[in-house]
Amino acid sequence: MRGPLARGLRARTRRAYAKGGARPRKQRALTKESAASGARDLRPWDDTLRGIRDRALLLFAWATGGRRRSEVASATLENLQRVVASSYLYTLAHSKTNQAGAQRP
Repeated sequence: MRGPLARGLRARTRRAYAKGGARPRKQRALTKESAASGARDLRPWDDTLRGIRDRALLLFAWATGGRRRSEVASATLENLQRVVASSYLYTLAHSKTNQAGAQRP
């Protein structure tokens, strides 16, 4: 549902809920401790290929500094370099705050 009518309907619905005292529920952020501990936050994903992929994307987003959804979606292997046997360096070429893709020190 897109378009001005749908946006207006969603806005009126939010205002009606707010007048009734309802507040939006915020989700808890993924923390280093929960990611490292076996992560009850990561349990919803099973061990299928799709579940492994989703868990890997979530951990990649968190481990590279809390990437935006668009940055994770546009990530490519060309921007990933192996530093040592168990460490990698990901270079973010383009982001919301660096739209030109300029190299930064």
